[in-house]
Amino acid sequence: MVLFISPDSGDGKSTLVANLALVESDAGERVAVVEANFRRPVMDKLLNVPGSVGLADVLTGAQTVDEAMQTVQPGRSTDAEQPAGSEAAVATMVKSRSLGSLSLLASGRAVANPPALLAGAPISDLLRGLADDYDSVLIDAPSPLEVSDAMPLLPLVDAIVMVARIGHTRETSAQKLVQLLTRVSSAPVLGVAVNCASQRDLERYGFAAPRARSGRGKPAHR
Repeated sequence: MVLFISPDSGDGKSTLVANLALVESDAGERVAVVEANFRRPVMDKLLNVPGSVGLADVLTGAQTVDEAMQTVQPGRSTDAEQPAGSEAAVATMVKSRSLGSLSLLASGRAVANPPALLAGAPISDLLRGLADDYDSVLIDAPSPLEVSDAMPLLPLVDAIVMVARIGHTRETSAQKLVQLLTRVSSAPVLGVAVNCASQRDLERYGFAAPRARSGRGKPAHR
């Protein structure tokens, strides 16, 4: 179970979760996405499934997990959150060629008190059950710096990934989130995923092959 959080809203966290889920399912994994964001739900649009029922209904006992969980069909586009005009903004379309699967537990109906709902005992039982049924459980939650909704989830998951966006995430917010995670009881942080990295940055840190110099067939070395 991996929890995805970001310092600021608009960092592209939900798009990253949706794309990662599609890639993992395409590789043959059984993946479940849990949208623990009742304030700005977008996962139903990113994965193109109805979002009328979901996590809120399960936690309140109105629906069972099987009733609320929705199957995502292969070949879903997830370009809804890509920043306009970004050099690295690309629409991703993944077509399943394996026996993997992807299921979404959307946020569902509006909730009056999200922190209280996510702090209740049912969420722990729900996550343990999903971990038994799926190879990978990806949880999308709002920034702990903006609202306290995600705080009860921090010690329940196996790992945490921070998501930032170059040119958008504020340095002070990133520092505050790191400090918060060092002070509270939480799962280990795997690292930081960065959106909107330029081609030059990707080459500089070894995540892409350097482009060839003009007039030569050999790649440019840095």
